[in-house]
Amino acid sequence: PPATPVATPKLGMRKGSVWPMPPSVVIIPHTAPRSHGCPRPLSAPSSDSASAKPMLMPAPTDAAMPTRNASQLLRVANAAANSGVDNGSGVQTGGCIPGTYSGSVSFDGSGSSDSFNGQCTVGGSVNVFPTATAAEIDKLQRIQWIDGTLTLNAPALASNLTLAYLQTVGSVISIENSGSLQELTLSGLVQTGGITIKNNSSLVLFVAGAIANPIQNITVTGNTALQALDLSGYQVTGALNVSNNSQLTRVSMTNLSSVTQLLLNNNQALNQMLIPTSVVVSSQWSLCQDPSLDGNWLAAFQTAHALGGMTCN
Repeated sequence: PPATPVATPKLGMRKGSVWPMPPSVVIIPHTAPRSHGCPRPLSAPSSDSASAKPMLMPAPTDAAMPTRNASQLLRVANAAANSGVDNGSGVQTGGCIPGTYSGSVSFDGSGSSDSFNGQCTVGGSVNVFPTATAAEIDKLQRIQWIDGTLTLNAPALASNLTLAYLQTVGSVISIENSGSLQELTLSGLVQTGGITIKNNSSLVLFVAGAIANPIQNITVTGNTALQALDLSGYQVTGALNVSNNSQLTRVSMTNLSSVTQLLLNNNQALNQMLIPTSVVVSSQWSLCQDPSLDGNWLAAFQTAHALGGMTCN
């Protein structure tokens, strides 16, 4: 049959039923349709603007359960602190508790340090004795700042002691008579008033960080096992005394420019001297009983200071 008669009765039908008529009343559009001009481009659809009736969507799973996620974050933060990772400011925490302990702390195994809970800063001094317990040494290793002195007088310490998080000691660091201590590392240290390393019979290696500010005095004496002293980044404004270290072969302080005293005496094995020969000595110098001392360095030092053949003063 002809197509027109067949199509006419099916004009209002779709899929075998009458297609519904379009509504006579519709919602007024939020953005008025254009009455002239080209259609809006696809790159800037009208739906980019805020809707008059925004669609409400369910919250993401993480936001819907804040308690669960908070506990997860706390566990992560605690794990980060205990592992000594960056706290976001570029500083290693070591797991210490933010805050200041107002007094001094003595680690002596007597329980006197129980009130110290592991704060990052100690407002007084820290003293470590031979009877210090492992738990006390653990607290010691987490401290970042000591306003007073740090004194290690502990023959019973483990052979290797690392204070990687210690950054500042306001007064003097004193390591004396620690008979079993073989290696001491202060890799995070950036400021201290002075360093004394004295009569540590087993100390072989001392490592310290690059201290930014000048140190008043450095004394390294009577360490019969010490083999090398590398303080290349240090400036000393007072006295430098390196004496009576029978196994010491090398002293490196390449940034040294001016001291009040330069005392390098009775270091029988000392043969490498990496100290500028032009260092200014304002008060006293002494280079006595160092039979292995590099002759070229000694001659240059004598020439720079117009000493002739003198080595003792």
